[in-house]
Amino acid sequence: MKPETILQNRIIRAIGTRSDLRVWRNSPGGAWRQGRFVKFGIAGQADLTGIIPVTQVLVCPHCGRELSTPPLGVRTEIEVKTPTGRQSADQKSFQAMIERFHGIYIVARSPEDVLQQLRLSMPYEDDVHDDQQ
Repeated sequence: MKPETILQNRIIRAIGTRSDLRVWRNSPGGAWRQGRFVKFGIAGQADLTGIIPVTQVLVCPHCGRELSTPPLGVRTEIEVKTPTGRQSADQKSFQAMIERFHGIYIVARSPEDVLQQLRLSMPYEDDVHDDQQ
């Protein structure tokens, strides 16, 4: 098994059973179907993709009351890299697109990288707890 695949498995095991997010493999590629080659996925897409529910608390400018929005889903992308791995130009372009639309994009070299970046990327939640599993 490739080192990056081993690392992906470690990350999925570390965060895959959490109740505060959903993450799954996102494998681009291609296959022969009925005599023709069909490509799937997007060039540069991250290795893992998912969604995090967040709730915003807004303050009414007229009365000062706090109002909570319905939960929103924030797209989350995790690009898994070994210690020496580098993002390709396509991956950097995909990252820019996700961030432009306010998604969360993480380049991870360990499960700890993912947990740390989730804490920094989730401004509407109290915290992402390592022990929640």
